[in-house]
Amino acid sequence: MPTFVIPGLIPKKVTIENNFLQYGWKKFKYDDVTDFSFATVNYTFSYWFIPVYKSQRYYMKFFSNKKKINIHFSAKYYIGRRRKEYAFNELINYIHSAIEPAILEKIISNTLDKKEGLWIGKIFFNQDGCHKANGKNWDSVFWRGEESLTPMFFDNKLIIWRIKNGERKEFVEIPLDEPKVFLVEGLIKACKTKYGLGS
Repeated sequence: MPTFVIPGLIPKKVTIENNFLQYGWKKFKYDDVTDFSFATVNYTFSYWFIPVYKSQRYYMKFFSNKKKINIHFSAKYYIGRRRKEYAFNELINYIHSAIEPAILEKIISNTLDKKEGLWIGKIFFNQDGCHKANGKNWDSVFWRGEESLTPMFFDNKLIIWRIKNGERKEFVEIPLDEPKVFLVEGLIKACKTKYGLGS
């Protein structure tokens, strides 16, 4: 299993081995991970309104039912920015390929397969489709229907587009600080595969 080294004066390590995720002294089974989030933020530090230096900060969080791991580091003056950004993106890619599928599998088997539903921000997932409240009614995109959903991250939010006959229309926006928002894209694909046409 890999160890991701975050470059710096004192390198930091994120280790994933023997089914454990470890950062510093914090450690838990990554099978227990229920959610994760990440972000990059550019800062300009000023003194008496005079810009002094710029910094790029990187944030990543892992959640289980009982614990949370916060990973954060920065490229002050943009020193080492490329190497840190590369390490950050490598870790994100690994999360999507190795950890996210296990989370989605648990959501589907423990919730959706039992004909229960899951709220993520303003949208509600179940076996039938993805729904949002529209006044007293529901606005829905069904897994077995002709419409599809395409999520895109933009300006600190997730925008989900509904697509039908090649035409795109905004379905909903979700702030990035909503729990499980980074699981939406994978969950839509998994639900379409399991509950959609041909399933």
